[in-house]
Amino acid sequence: MSQPKLSLCMIIRDEQEMLPGFLDSVANLWDELIVVDTGSTDDSVRLVEAAGARLIHFSWIDDFSAARNASLESATGRWILFLDADERPAAGLVQEIRSLVEDPLAGPPR
Repeated sequence: MSQPKLSLCMIIRDEQEMLPGFLDSVANLWDELIVVDTGSTDDSVRLVEAAGARLIHFSWIDDFSAARNASLESATGRWILFLDADERPAAGLVQEIRSLVEDPLAGPPR
């Protein structure tokens, strides 16, 4: 299996209301979805797993950077993007990001 080009990382906790719209907006963006769940009690975990996410359970220690670093440590993509469940990239932006990610001359040398 080849290295994913773009890892989309996120932190969630009880985001079932936001996740369907978020997942729709990033459907063609990521090659790898890394989700750190900090203790959801709603349907969030099921939603991200159904979308194909690699789920990491992380006990909340009142430190966003620690949870974000947990997702970063698990990401294997050449490019990494962090988004929150309440963010919605426009379709045009998704296409621009994918074009950049697919450009063999963009980014660090392979």
